[in-house]
Amino acid sequence: MSGTVKVDDAAHAASRKFLGIINGGLQQSISQLSSAGNTLSDQSHWDGRHAAEFRTAWHGAQADLSKIKQQLEEFQRKFDTILRNISQAGGNG
Repeated sequence: MSGTVKVDDAAHAASRKFLGIINGGLQQSISQLSSAGNTLSDQSHWDGRHAAEFRTAWHGAQADLSKIKQQLEEFQRKFDTILRNISQAGGNG
């Protein structure tokens, strides 16, 4: 595929922000959420009817969070490659 490649300072800034969110805040928040959920799902910390309802719901949510984190890591690797290619083709921003 050929053609004109355009990348400006706004695109570079947005891509750095995008990766910063994925690399830092979002990944860390998912890890913290998972840790808190694991504590809440432990019967030695919280038990009773509502705790049991939480544990049932948490099992699925925890699997979803793990999958999201894995997909973000994969997307990050792909995005890093794409960003390098854009930078090489359209300037180094």
